[in-house]
Parts: sequence; structure tokens; C-alpha cells
Amino acid sequence: MSKQGESKWSQAKVLSMKNASNERGYFVNISDITERKRTEEALKESERLLRQSQKVARIGSFVSNCMTGTWKCSPEIYKIFGIDETYPQTKESFIRLIHPDWRTKFCDYLLQMETKNQYFDYEYKIIRINDGKERWVHGLGDLEFDDQLNAVQFIGTIQDITKRKKTEEEIIYLSYHDKLTGLYNRRFYEEEIKRLDTGRNLPISIIMGDVNGLKIINDAFGHDKGDELLQKAAAAIKSACRADDIVARWGGDEFVILLPKTNTEEAEKIVKRIKKLYSNEYVNAIRVSISLGWDTKKTTDEEINIVLKSTEDYMYKHKILENEGMRGNTINTIINTLHEKNPREEQHSRRVSEICQKIGKELGFSEIEISRLKIIGLNRRKYTK
Repeated sequence: MSKQGESKWSQAKVLSMKNASNERGYFVNISDITERKRTEEALKESERLLRQSQKVARIGSFVSNCMTGTWKCSPEIYKIFGIDETYPQTKESFIRLIHPDWRTKFCDYLLQMETKNQYFDYEYKIIRINDGKERWVHGLGDLEFDDQLNAVQFIGTIQDITKRKKTEEEIIYLSYHDKLTGLYNRRFYEEEIKRLDTGRNLPISIIMGDVNGLKIINDAFGHDKGDELLQKAAAAIKSACRADDIVARWGGDEFVILLPKTNTEEAEKIVKRIKKLYSNEYVNAIRVSISLGWDTKKTTDEEINIVLKSTEDYMYKHKILENEGMRGNTINTIINTLHEKNPREEQHSRRVSEICQKIGKELGFSEIEISRLKIIGLNRRKYTK
């Protein structure tokens, strides 16, 4: 304790001695070591903070002897790899921690770093020893050399980046996939068609599909049912295609299928499979219906965009033929659903429909116009809101 009341660290050294008369005496040296102890405490605190920060950031540090291949590490490394102090700390044992799919690439990168004296900066997968789970890690490190420029040790850090990698994978997935159906989106399709539009992939067939009745189902039953319709249509299309076919949601109620090395006959077989699959699907008693068109690029002289336009035109021709029947069936289903809930409403609607039919005949309307008047009469609530 100093005069000012401040605590001090002291170190006492005692030396025992005897004089000529064999009398024992002691030589005592007392020195102030306060600064040294403060430095030691600061170092301990710094190490504690380093361990804590590594734990929070999931970063561990290591030192590897380049001559022996042995390594030492901080406690966080044990946690990242699911090991403990008893795990062999050799180069071979470390390689076993790396995911089998990444071992060769990791070793190649490590060799490249050693031969070219490059900074180590690499992301790779590992398999934890204690639970067998796959994790992503990011390694950073550098070599230290002796006076003869021989690598003597490798010093670096390893960070668990699994959460970031999963987020990146989700972002990449969503950037190329349609969230509702899980199919590829238009962006992915447009990139793929540029990549695949080469002579070695000929013939290239394209199928386009337009889901019928989406607007009516949205209006009558709500957008949840409209989403269900799109999902069932997408599932039918995907199931009918082969593993390597590119199936994408083109936008809204339209889908497109890119078929490399596929001639027209094979494309037509896929169309038939799609029709067979969706014909068994219903949304609120309304059968799923898709208008389909297809065409094939047979030679390198043909423009793929022209083939796509021809496919789209063919699809719309089918849609014109199919949509009227689909619309009528959908409206009848909606009306029947309403009438099942209210039988008196059915009787009244049919009387109104008959009156509309008679008025149309008296006014000289065509059969198509009279048919539309009958539908309006049956579904009068929709048109009198």
C-alpha cells in the first residue's frame, strides 16, 4: 500500500547467507512489480475478450506447424467442428473434418496457397464429428517463413458462416424461382434459353400453357382458390415433364417448357401427359384446364424467338376454342354451388333466365347472344351488384 492509499504489487526475493562465524543472515530485495502485474492482467483480459468475441462471432483461431503438420487451436474451433481436446491435431485428421465433396478442392487450394505464397481465403463445407451435421465455414490465413524462405507455420481463423450461406442460397433460389409454384421464373428461363440455343441441342421444342378460368375463380371464390388453381396446374405440368426439362412460370397464368434435344412428336407426347394429369384435378368442383401450344426449332437458321412466338400464337388459338366452354362450365358450377346453398334462388334464377331467352328471341338476337343472356339471367346477382 502506498502513502496515497493505492494498492501496489511487490516482489520479495530473499537470499540466505552465512558469515565466517557460521551465523545465518538474510538479504532481502523488494521490488515494485505493479506495472508488470497490470500488463499481465490486461493481457488476460484481452485474451478473455478475444475468446468471448470469437464465441459471439463463431470464429476460432489456429496455428499449424508446416514441418510436422500438427496444429493448435482456440476453444471455438472445437465447437465449430464438434470435437474436443482429445481429437488428433494432425493435418490428416483435419482433412477428415472436411465434407467429402470438398476435400479434393480444399487440398488443391491449400497446395496452391503454399506453392504460390497466396493468402488463404476459402469457403467450404465440413461435417461435425459430434452430430454429423453439415456446416459452412470460412477460412482465412497466411504463411510465416524463416530466413531461408521456408514456410514454418500457417496462422489463421475459421468462422462458421452456415446462417449466411443459407440466406444466400434462399436469395439465389428466390431470384430464379416462382414463390407460389416452386417452378423456375421467367428470368431463369430467359437465361437458360440463351445458354441452350445451340446446334448441339437441336431440335429444341417449346410448350406454352395458359390456365383457363383464373379470373373467374379469383372473382367467385377468392385469390386463395386462384392460387390453388395455379399450383395444381404447375404440378401437372411439372409431373408430365422429364427431369432435365426447363419448366417455368412465364407470368400470371402462363407457363413455358423448354425442351432441348426434343422433336415435335416427343413434345406432343408431353402435351398429352399434361392434359391427362390436369383433367383429374379440381378446384371447388371446377376442373383444371390449360390451353397448350407448342413448336420446334429444327435448324440453326431458325430464330428461337420466332419459335416462341409461334408457340404462343398456337396456344392462343387453342385458348379461343377452349375458353368459351370453360367459362360456361365454370359459371354453371358457380351457380350450382350457389343453388345448393339456396334452392329458392335456383328457381328464381331459372325463371329470369327463361325470360331473358324469350326477350332475346323477340329482339332477333343470335344463338350465341341468347346463350349469353341466359347465363346473365342465371347469374343475375353478379351483374346487378
